[in-house]
Amino acid sequence: MAAGCGAQLGDGLGPADASVGLDALRRYGDAPLDAAPDGPPIAPDNACDVPSSQGDLGALTASAIVTGPAPFIYDLEVTTPASAGAPAPDQIIVELWDGFGAFLNTTVAPGTYQISGDDTSYETCGICVLELANVDSSDTPTHMLIAQTGTVIVHAVGTTVGAELDAEVTDATFEEIDPSSYAPITTSSCPSPLAHGRLAGAISAVQ
Repeated sequence: MAAGCGAQLGDGLGPADASVGLDALRRYGDAPLDAAPDGPPIAPDNACDVPSSQGDLGALTASAIVTGPAPFIYDLEVTTPASAGAPAPDQIIVELWDGFGAFLNTTVAPGTYQISGDDTSYETCGICVLELANVDSSDTPTHMLIAQTGTVIVHAVGTTVGAELDAEVTDATFEEIDPSSYAPITTSSCPSPLAHGRLAGAISAVQ
């Protein structure tokens, strides 16, 4: 997980193999899009410079990376259709961590999971659903949001190059967090809910 749940990176609380920091794992490059709904782009119109509602993004082809060996970290990310082609696009990211949040004391597996509890904090999440605003050429977003509610269906996971990663998000609501400390920004009010989005892609690298 590129941005790495804060407590999971470098403080002794998470997997030893995960203590590598944001830029070592995250890949912010544009991902190809597939089967996005037709219609005009949704303009960014709130304080986080993202749409006040993401709506239904449909099925999107995602960049997929796995970090291992076990415990594994699964990373899916896409550029939002509304920001495709922008110099600093927005992204939706799903990260799945063995041993954290919904997968505490176990490994990531296909199934249906509710976002709650540890999965609402970027320090403890095993299911981490993120929105990043204006990701620039140095891989830095201007705003970062993490899901507080919603459902994630993990359709497929794999640990080899070419295997499929596939996760579907519905009815997600978000809260802004600091991109550096991952602490909630209590004065922020730009939840940018996501009605639906399915991120799937063949694993391009196992790190």
